[in-house]
Amino acid sequence: DSIKQAETTLLVEKPFIKQENIISWLNNKFKPDTFFKIATHEIRSFENCFISQIESDALIPLISSAMYLIIQQDQNIKNGEFIVATNMQDVILRKVYKEGDDVYLSSINPIYKTIKIDKSWIIIGKIIDARLFLT
Repeated sequence: DSIKQAETTLLVEKPFIKQENIISWLNNKFKPDTFFKIATHEIRSFENCFISQIESDALIPLISSAMYLIIQQDQNIKNGEFIVATNMQDVILRKVYKEGDDVYLSSINPIYKTIKIDKSWIIIGKIIDARLFLT
């Protein structure tokens, strides 16, 4: 008989930053005061992360405004990833589409136009998880 060890669940605490505070936070003008714990089996997967909820119907039905998004601050994005980006006025949620050196931000919802990334856009990070509940 073999004895299997149960996977250990770790709780990782990360800041929750409301959508309207993300730009201020990026500019070091906002200090988060709310933190949530994320249950995980791998602590390294949540490095350089924060949590937010983004008011957007651009990626429904996959991601809704009710979901807590775990966003990893990383500008190294790949085709097909879901990301949060800003033009320093709006914070948006989109899917990455790359064609050669050009990067486009598209939505599932057809009412939104595809955006070609230029110097006015900053990739805040990629969605590494979306959850309805946090601890």
